[in-house]
Amino acid sequence: MHERILDAIYYAVLDGNAPAAAAETQQALDAGLTAESILYQGCIPAMDEVGCQFEIGENLAIMMMEGAGFRIVALDADAAPEKFVEAVTEEHPGIVAMSALLTTTRSIKAAIKALEEASLRKQVKIVVAGAPVTQEFADKVGAGGFAPVSGSAVRKAKELIAA
Repeated sequence: MHERILDAIYYAVLDGNAPAAAAETQQALDAGLTAESILYQGCIPAMDEVGCQFEIGENLAIMMMEGAGFRIVALDADAAPEKFVEAVTEEHPGIVAMSALLTTTRSIKAAIKALEEASLRKQVKIVVAGAPVTQEFADKVGAGGFAPVSGSAVRKAKELIAA
């Protein structure tokens, strides 16, 4: 029974289904599983897989962008907003692409705000992507475009550069 509950937690986390993950976690606690076993046997393995999928998607987008003739300056996934300012100041790109996973949309907001505060926002087009990102989010944070999947990043970047 415990294995079934841990599998349910794993798949809920993997699918990004927070209500199901919460319900299954409560069921696991009610069944006597420790928080530690839930975390290490259900949540963390799923988060590791999601992280791998994100990295694959990010690498695929980079390869596609390079294949389309874009020069990529990749920042670390946890790059501070100031790193975006430094990169834009030094590299003078036409476009800045940012992606988010799970709750990291705050970093996109912070990077765009830092570019605005450094008076650099109007110098670049911004496209955002990632599982928690939507067109509504892109509009709200002032990004010029949204790419729902890595394959659409090239098309959106070309549209923004041509505009």
